[in-house]
Amino acid sequence: MRRKLNLGFLAIILLLGAICAYTISNTLNVRAIFTELKDDIVPGAIAMARMKYHAGEIRNWTVTYIIRGNVTRDGKTVKEWLGKEYANLLNDARTHLEHDKVIRPNHRQAVESIMDISHRLVSVSTQIIGLKDQGATVDELLEKVRKEFGAPLFYPLRRTLDKHSAVHAEEMSAAETRVHDK
Repeated sequence: MRRKLNLGFLAIILLLGAICAYTISNTLNVRAIFTELKDDIVPGAIAMARMKYHAGEIRNWTVTYIIRGNVTRDGKTVKEWLGKEYANLLNDARTHLEHDKVIRPNHRQAVESIMDISHRLVSVSTQIIGLKDQGATVDELLEKVRKEFGAPLFYPLRRTLDKHSAVHAEEMSAAETRVHDK
């Protein structure tokens, strides 16, 4: 009887040990998934949202400059706001490009496209501001926005960012499924 009791306790201890090992293994796997999310997927998704925001701000401030000139808002001129948004967009695009080169070499074309369009968007906005300062009419400037800024640059940048954001969203969904499975 005592032998059966000892074997029963041993079986329980082995079962508890197996449960603990399984739990620890799954915990480490889930931690790895969360680390990937924290270090890779979520920052990429945030970068996409930030770039869309900055591109929108550049569009808005450029049109504001065309219509109202270099007015002051919240203690800064429109040119100062534009300079800040130019720097933010290019910095986010550069950071994302460097990050994705390491993490996702297969996305290189998309992130290089984002970088290229971002540079061109800033360049055309700067040209428009320069033309306004040289005395171009509002109609001429709005035509330049229509022909060289919106359809050829702003909207393609937004579409590229949306497509690339979808990749990050799929990765987050896949990570969620992996966590759920664990």
